[in-house]
Amino acid sequence: MDPGVLNPFATPSGTWLSTLAVSLLSGLVPFINIETYLVAVAALTPSQGWPVILITTLGQMVAKIILYQGGKHGLRPRAGRFRDKLERAENAMRRHPAGPDAVVLASALTGFPPFYGVSVMAGVMQIPLARFLLVATPPRLLRFAAVFYAPRLVKHLL
Repeated sequence: MDPGVLNPFATPSGTWLSTLAVSLLSGLVPFINIETYLVAVAALTPSQGWPVILITTLGQMVAKIILYQGGKHGLRPRAGRFRDKLERAENAMRRHPAGPDAVVLASALTGFPPFYGVSVMAGVMQIPLARFLLVATPPRLLRFAAVFYAPRLVKHLL
């Protein structure tokens, strides 16, 4: 039997495909945590750093484009808590003194306000998609690089 069937991390391509799938899902389903996944992948396949980070960023941004398009075309969650979070994200983006780009950048880097809601609100607010991607992708990449390499850095410091 192929070892990749039992262990998707047995080969680089298995790691990359698994990472793409998990990053897409986690970008669309808020309770799937991509950071936890990245720490696990960093422990299992430390030599896969930059390919995994780039693929994670790609998968997450494709998911955020889907959310953006949903906001742009009027799809809204009906559940009260998600609707409330989206309204707070929209208010924060509209009122922020540095403008919506600052909110998108901060959210992509830190997760506050939640990037899920900010992605939807960017679509609702008709922020051009290219601008959204240019502002959000670099900090997202930095976030994932920090998560992937943080355990290694902590280990070296201790």
